[in-house]
Amino acid sequence: RTVSYTTCGSRTGTLVLYFYGLGGSARQIASLHSQAVRLDIRLLCVDRPGTGYTDPFKASSFSSQKRKQKKYGSIGKSASETDVRGGYGNCLTSICTASDTQLNEEHCRNNNTTIDSCTEDSSNNNNYNDEKDWRRRTKSPSFSSSIPKKDKFGKKKSKVRTLNPRVHHTCLEAIALVDHISPGARFGLMGHSCGIYYIMHMVNTFPNRIQPGPITLLTPWVPFKECPDTTSKTFKFLKHVPRGLVRAVTSSINHLGSVIMSSSNALSGALSNKDVTSASTEEQENNDRDRDKRKNKDGGCSNKDSEAIKRLTDPFIVQFADAFDKVVIPALVQDMNRQHSNGYNSEIQMCITDVGFDIADISLPEDITVNAYCGYLDTIVPIEAAREMGQKCGWGMNEFRHSGHGGPRMSMYALEDYALGIQALETKTAVEEEEEEEEWSEKYID
Repeated sequence: RTVSYTTCGSRTGTLVLYFYGLGGSARQIASLHSQAVRLDIRLLCVDRPGTGYTDPFKASSFSSQKRKQKKYGSIGKSASETDVRGGYGNCLTSICTASDTQLNEEHCRNNNTTIDSCTEDSSNNNNYNDEKDWRRRTKSPSFSSSIPKKDKFGKKKSKVRTLNPRVHHTCLEAIALVDHISPGARFGLMGHSCGIYYIMHMVNTFPNRIQPGPITLLTPWVPFKECPDTTSKTFKFLKHVPRGLVRAVTSSINHLGSVIMSSSNALSGALSNKDVTSASTEEQENNDRDRDKRKNKDGGCSNKDSEAIKRLTDPFIVQFADAFDKVVIPALVQDMNRQHSNGYNSEIQMCITDVGFDIADISLPEDITVNAYCGYLDTIVPIEAAREMGQKCGWGMNEFRHSGHGGPRMSMYALEDYALGIQALETKTAVEEEEEEEEWSEKYID
């Protein structure tokens, strides 16, 4: 497979894996380069299947798995060669040893019918004369798994949730990319909108690879199932539209829709910066940092640290807006025109259907917290939905008056908050180590 990615910022800084939102591509992180260099952060973003130069994702069918099992003796035995494209097309070649094998194993684990068929012993071939056994063997797995089974009392059993294979596959490719660039390195996580699905699955699947510190969520997508009363009514309507119709429409306006999504970020960026260039002195004093509310994990507001977090307007924000309009938007248009149709379609389907897990059920490892950022002008993820989700999951919420679904001001401050969180954690660890050394010296030396 060919996998493209973009890296920017400090070459020796803290590694942060970035997951973009719907309609984005890896090259959009280029506008964060100046801020990342200043904060000693190295940003890495991989193009998901069907976007950029990354090959589209095609889940292996049951019949192809059986053919592989017949040829190799076990499913997913051979590794696949992955062509990794970094930066702006520089081609490197590596071996992806985990993607196909683990993905096929995950597919088997999440489908009981497939498990039965994969582990079926060939010694039972003599039983084909039995009509019932023959029907059981030849029944389609997808058909049988779609019919809810009944227990001994005649009640329908709850349908087993299946993990979205695209989410799992993307996380495996991201891990392979990290190991390709810096083998075995731990990394932070940052994402925008529907990138939350990949972040949470990464936390749940590879907790030992996540670096202690804050996880940054920019206007995180809120699933309809978890917050049904506050999510966007427009997107909720798509849930009731036949999936085939949605796929047909998104295929015809695939590139146009992606460009519109990218342009909406540029618009929210202009709104974010209006007080930087044209506001009066009094307005700048009130809106130097328009993140006017910081909520604790219990949902209450805290004003104790308001002075500590208040900073002068960062000049890099203006550079961000210029870079976004002059560099990133043209690059995004090129990427969207090049992307495969199943990339954008799959992202939409992932947002309006069940991915196989609830975000609120994901437990965070020790010393890892979540900082979520939302805007008052967001029409895709209403701020009420973000507040409800944040209180439900125990996130630290940061609200911006003049930001929409993302934007430069939000991204710049979020990156700065991440750097401050890492510094605070390193300072805390150093103090604890010094205290332990002092206790040890007092106890054993004296």
